[in-house]
Order: sequence, then C-alpha cells, then structure tokens
Amino acid sequence: MTENEKTKVSTRSGEDSRKIEKIILYLESELSGATPKMIALATSLNVNTIKSILPKIKNIEKFTRGWYKVVNRGIAPPKFTLQDWTFHNLIMTHSIKNYSGPTFYYESDLDLVKIHLSIGKDGLASLRVSSNPPINVNSIVVVQAYFGLLLKGHTAEPVTKDNTWISRIEFNKDYNDIRMEGIKCITIDTLLTHFKLYQKKSCLRKEYKTKHKFTTQTMIDMLTQNPTDLNLAQKVEEQQQQLNRLVTNSYTSNQLVMKLISKLEKRT
Repeated sequence: MTENEKTKVSTRSGEDSRKIEKIILYLESELSGATPKMIALATSLNVNTIKSILPKIKNIEKFTRGWYKVVNRGIAPPKFTLQDWTFHNLIMTHSIKNYSGPTFYYESDLDLVKIHLSIGKDGLASLRVSSNPPINVNSIVVVQAYFGLLLKGHTAEPVTKDNTWISRIEFNKDYNDIRMEGIKCITIDTLLTHFKLYQKKSCLRKEYKTKHKFTTQTMIDMLTQNPTDLNLAQKVEEQQQQLNRLVTNSYTSNQLVMKLISKLEKRT
C-alpha cells in the first residue's frame, strides 16, 4: 500500500469515527430511540450513510422496524424482582366469622389514594384501593395492616396475612425508554392472568390483572423470594394449597384408622 493510499484510509477511518460519535451522542439524548431520517435531520449526515454505519456500531441496536437506540442505557432491566413492580388497583378481602352486624360502607379520599371498605351481611369484608399514580408493590403489607385496623371494631378475631385475600390486583411495570409505534395496545388473555401492553404518554406500561385470589402472606412470600414470574408464583400458591389438602386428608385418614383399631380392640 502506497503512502497516499494509507492517508486515504486513515482519513476515511477518522471521518467514520466522527460520524459514529455524532450518531451515538444523538441517540443517547433520545431515550425512546430514533429512525435514520430523524438522526440525519439532527446530525446533518446523509441518511444512506447512517443506514450503512448503524449495523457496525456495537452499542446500538435495532429493536423494532426502522427504530434504533443505544442499548448500553438498557432497553429494560436484565432481571426483574417483584419489588420493581407497582399496582394501582387492589381488592383485598376477609371473611368475618359469625358476623351479625349490618351492611357497612366506608370511603376515604386521600388525594393520591382512594379507599373503599364494605362489609356484607354474610360477613365478607372487601377493601378496594385505587390510585392514579402507581404504588410500589411493597405497600401491600401496609394495606393489609390498615385493613386490619378498619375491621377491628367489626370482628373479634385477628385479621392476619393468612386470612386476608388479594382477590384482584393490577401489577404494572413501566419502561421509560421504550415506545410503542403503530398499535397502541396489545391484550393477551391467559389462564392465570390478563396481560396488557400499552403506550402511556411518557413510557410503555406492562400490566397484569390476576384472575385467582391468593393470601396476603403469599404476596409477602413472593416479595421475600423475589420471583420474576407471576405465573410461577401462582403455581407455588397452588402447590401450597395441594399440600394443605394432603395434610388434611392424611389427618382424616389417621383418625379413621385409629377408630378402626379402637373398634377391633373392643371386639377382642
């Protein structure tokens, strides 16, 4: 290679480096990413040049058709724990044994959070918590304690994490650096949950609505054990219920065996 050819290669390499730097700087300022045309308008680079350079940049990824972003900022956290989730609608229930009081209603508007408590003639107490800004899922422990305080004058038995049930909850997770183009909402109905993905003004929101109730204690166990999948947590709950039924059945079987032995002893 001649000296002149070396100079041309070096110059071309330097130009590419400056173009890459411009592209990266622009995409780092755009959390939701950008198209080659948007990058061209912002950097004054040729669109075709940008299209040819983008696949060569390691920390830039095409995450949807014609849309690129810097991936070292994170499209999403690599691993979620339940503490990363929030909720904005929750229904918690508790069955009061031998309830003989009247139908009871109580409402409270705490600006950011609205509380609605009802007790039916059958003793089923229901606490609905709704909030416009999502609440961190850890607050469910506080909600359960507050539920117990509200029911203190209506029941003699303690309201615990084991006898309060989460009948319905909407889990949310916001992705602040992803945008949804075209269709603004995708809804998938599964056996255990109702899944929705939709575009908010400032973020992309993933939402789960549960279909089966579970105890507050199970929710606390989920928070402690940090599951990454709600369906997995539901399966854990189902296995626990099966274990409880097995223990009950074993106890009943043992009682029957003991009675049988007792009768045989009397005959002899």
